[in-house]
Amino acid sequence: MQRFARVPAAAHSPTPASARSRTLALAFLACLLACAAGCERTAPPVVPPPLRIGYSDHPSCWPVLIALDRGFLQRDDPEVQVVRTASLARGIEDLLERKLDGNLQALCDILPAASAGVPLLVGAVLAEAGRLEAIVAAQGVEGPAQLASTEIAVEAGSHQLVSLKGWALRAGIAPGTLRCLDERQEDAFADLLAGRVRAAVLSEPLLGRAQAAGLRTFPLSRDDLPPVVHVLAVQRPAAEGRNPALRTFVRAWRQAVAALASEPGKSLPSLSARTGLPEDEVRRTLAAVHFASVDEERDAFGDPGRPSTLEKNYALIAEVHRSERWLLSVPTLREVLDPALRIER
Repeated sequence: MQRFARVPAAAHSPTPASARSRTLALAFLACLLACAAGCERTAPPVVPPPLRIGYSDHPSCWPVLIALDRGFLQRDDPEVQVVRTASLARGIEDLLERKLDGNLQALCDILPAASAGVPLLVGAVLAEAGRLEAIVAAQGVEGPAQLASTEIAVEAGSHQLVSLKGWALRAGIAPGTLRCLDERQEDAFADLLAGRVRAAVLSEPLLGRAQAAGLRTFPLSRDDLPPVVHVLAVQRPAAEGRNPALRTFVRAWRQAVAALASEPGKSLPSLSARTGLPEDEVRRTLAAVHFASVDEERDAFGDPGRPSTLEKNYALIAEVHRSERWLLSVPTLREVLDPALRIER
């Protein structure tokens, strides 16, 4: 009988190459299983932080107070957070320091931000304050000639100072000759009544109180002097891709303005409580502010060939900055008013 030789056990063991192939195959299979398991667990969506918009007790911001009272805006809204600032000036400073993404402020306040390297855009045109402010003077100050030689109390760095300088240009007063005393409005009003100063720039409600005291007033807005325009200024990086959040804020603003127009008496008590002003002063102050309609805002963002109040106001602002040499370079309106940012309602 033929006998077969026994094959040594070692001959049945896999070669090093086949062992490596089997190890790689098992590792590849493990990776596939891990990927399949990972695909079943979807990553949570990235939620951007809320857009922070500053507002103050300035009358141009009062629709925010109404929006909060009526529930058009929520303080804990995941898209928009409205932040009350101590003053109009404080809000501008917080925007420059990038503590805010946007702020309700006068159009002229965009230029100092540009010079500080903080590019701002106009996200919405909110209000015109043509009758809100005026030069108030003691009896005996009869007109521009007397005012040119009179020290006028006005807060440095404010939009009231820009308005005063624009008035001086149109009155024929040479740039740099107007004498200004840096003083807060409340202090200026007290000094006027006490005779310590002879002229000041005042806003409502102090303007109405000065008129009731018999002081003379010289309007800062007339046919050749466009009214101060107040806007929602937003940082350019914050504006990019945030139209839904901006739209949420502006929609609430429009609702508040509509409520104020249709039922003005209903808002007086809450505004009086929030501002600490008597209702008659709230009513008079509101009458001095014109809140822009959607059509008026559309015109501001529209054809440059049809000058809007915004464009006229900006032209005067630029002229003041050049004549006073406050800025070496003044951006054009189209550099800060980007039509692509206009918020469709």
